[in-house]
Amino acid sequence: MSTQGSRDEERLRRAVAEIRGHGDAASFRAGAVVAARRLVDGEIASYNEIPLAGDDHVVVADPAETLVHGDVVEMFELYARQNPMVAHYERTRDTSALRFSDLISQRELHRLDLYAHVYRPLQIEHQIAMAFPAEDRVIGLTMSRSAVDFTSDELDLFERARPLLVAAYRDLVAREQLRAMVAHLESLYGDAGVILLARDGSPSALSPGAARWLARLATGDGHGLQVRLRGWIAEARRRANSDLLRAAPESPGLRLATDAGVVTMRFVAGANGIPDALVLRASQSATNADALRRLGLTRRQAQVLSLLSQGLTNQQIAAELYLSPHTIDGHVEQVYRRLGVSSRAAAVRAVADRLGAG
Repeated sequence: MSTQGSRDEERLRRAVAEIRGHGDAASFRAGAVVAARRLVDGEIASYNEIPLAGDDHVVVADPAETLVHGDVVEMFELYARQNPMVAHYERTRDTSALRFSDLISQRELHRLDLYAHVYRPLQIEHQIAMAFPAEDRVIGLTMSRSAVDFTSDELDLFERARPLLVAAYRDLVAREQLRAMVAHLESLYGDAGVILLARDGSPSALSPGAARWLARLATGDGHGLQVRLRGWIAEARRRANSDLLRAAPESPGLRLATDAGVVTMRFVAGANGIPDALVLRASQSATNADALRRLGLTRRQAQVLSLLSQGLTNQQIAAELYLSPHTIDGHVEQVYRRLGVSSRAAAVRAVADRLGAG
């Protein structure tokens, strides 16, 4: 590889690294401007969102002082669609990297109101740009110069970077859509945690509340839990797709033990563009395992007593905690001994009396 080729590869690598993985729109826009500078040299780099209807323009520039130059922002918003590359995208939906000189002569450029009110005050004579595909706006990443046009090699480098930067943009849009869906479901289900599911049943997005619940799942067999969840989700989807049960909005809940008690997980079939989801809530009848520790119980004994207080059999408790029934029998005996009781009903009454008195 030639020295110039090595430099171009390094520029491309640094540009893609600059824009990849941004968690929100603001940081993505700032990263895109830096990426433009990584690719080619110029005086002004900018990221622009130009609505096809309305006035919600977004302009991010480097140097930032560009945006305080007279009334340049107001004039850009007024005349932005005169930009030859913006007009070309509106007409063709072509997102390829282009230069002013690929579309318009310098004499024609100078006749534009956009040039008179924006580019001439900023001393912009040449520009290279790429577009990000969008339905209701033109999104462009540009680099501008005053004196020398961009070369064919620079255009090629911009074009090579384009699909990689567009992929990063699409990832951002997908993440923002998932966050919006999670927020919508949380608003419907109150304080519940929400997990959105991909087609294969794996989590594609989850709310902070769901993340906290998942982190606290009390199981000694993580693989066993995954297998159990996959089977339960597959069955819930089958039920949701069954003509006989189509009217049922939710599947029966799955109860899972955590360090803080029991969480009930429900499957909600997707609709109106929202994927299938899991909704997690603390079981209303659950006795908090942390509170039970105050009775002098071990962590595992507290979990067993919490489940016992909800009416689960020893066999069901064993399934919840991924332990053998024999082990659960031993824990139950230890709980009885610690509380000084000999039956489930007496254990539940003892918990209510002692925690209530505390």
